[in-house]
Amino acid sequence: MKNFLHSIPTIYIGYFCAFVCAFGYGILPVLAKLYYEGGGNVATFLFLRSVSVALIASPIIAILMKQSLILDRANFKKVHFLSFINLILWLAYYQAVDHIDVSLMIIIFFTYPIVTVLIEFKVKGDDVSYRQVQGMLIAFVGLILVVGPDFNIAEMWGIFLAALSALCMGSNLVVQRQIVQNIAQPVYSTHWGLFFFFPVTGYMLYVGWQPGPWHIMAIVIVISVCTGLATGYALKFIGSVKFSNVNNLEPIFAIFLATVLANESMETIQYVGAGIVVASLYLVHRKKRSIET
Repeated sequence: MKNFLHSIPTIYIGYFCAFVCAFGYGILPVLAKLYYEGGGNVATFLFLRSVSVALIASPIIAILMKQSLILDRANFKKVHFLSFINLILWLAYYQAVDHIDVSLMIIIFFTYPIVTVLIEFKVKGDDVSYRQVQGMLIAFVGLILVVGPDFNIAEMWGIFLAALSALCMGSNLVVQRQIVQNIAQPVYSTHWGLFFFFPVTGYMLYVGWQPGPWHIMAIVIVISVCTGLATGYALKFIGSVKFSNVNNLEPIFAIFLATVLANESMETIQYVGAGIVVASLYLVHRKKRSIET
């Protein structure tokens, strides 16, 4: 079995892991919504998820993989800087789910590949082409159709949080890609878990302990562990831009699962807007793929 795995080209493993992430990231906000509707709150959800995944599962996996949990000074600074971005990312992400429908949140969040492309261009010194600018403008039109003119203050706050999480996610993928070349994903997850522990615990104590259905949390933990590991390998083997491309499937999974599991519905015009966003992301990435190949 081990020889068979070693015989598989790493690019195929990377794409498989990216598909796992697309499904996992698509279903997590739906599960969070069900958790809140079952009586849980955001603070307890984040506390249980971060502690279970980062401080229990990840160290065990790192030890089984015979990976050292000790980092040198340079990597320690990089990991904890990225942990700060992740803290903002997941606080905004799961708070947004509490204010707006999953379908709307995931479409706004899914503009993060545009952020990834822009940062990659900046880091590598390339110019943003007319095709990329055109794609971003088309994506903006799609988002207008998805959001619509009729929303209240609570929805505006949710939309802002979803957009903030998209900005953080795009930045996170670029930096994390560099980190996972030298640090195993379970080691990285353990360190960001330690960074998360105190602010998330403080937030939970401030808001109050309010758990939701435990079976939903158990599923969330399993999926979070799988997507965390898969993200590390996907970024390592195919890079952040191709990883974002595969995640074009994420909103499709999310909208479908929100409809089936959370009984949400979207208007026809919103589906049109969602399709425009996904199509624009293909346009944004098209030239980038030709540069990398």
